[in-house]
Amino acid sequence: MNPLNKQKRDTDQGQARESAGSGSLKITESGQGITFRIKVQPGAARNEITGQMDGILKLRVSAPPVDGKANAACVRFLAGLLVVRATSIDIKSGASARTKTITVRGITAEYARAHLDPAARH
Repeated sequence: MNPLNKQKRDTDQGQARESAGSGSLKITESGQGITFRIKVQPGAARNEITGQMDGILKLRVSAPPVDGKANAACVRFLAGLLVVRATSIDIKSGASARTKTITVRGITAEYARAHLDPAARH
């Protein structure tokens, strides 16, 4: 392999990682509440936010991806973080996928960012 090609490939990969981690959570606000996307890793050791990538919130939940248990765990975890009732949260799309679109009624995008941004919560 040509050393110049290897160096270029390494640089390209480094830039991809850097841009993937940059940016903030993309939240759409309407008169009813907010909508945002999450990527879920079920079957984890504990429930936690692991970061953001391309405007999508990354979560781990301890529940297995069986019979809607991981979806229910996501809703309960988000309700706890956002300090809202679980009935205010809906999985708008992606119920059987790892990437889901979430709607939350009764809150603003600013409020959601303050509660979901790992840096703001510490």
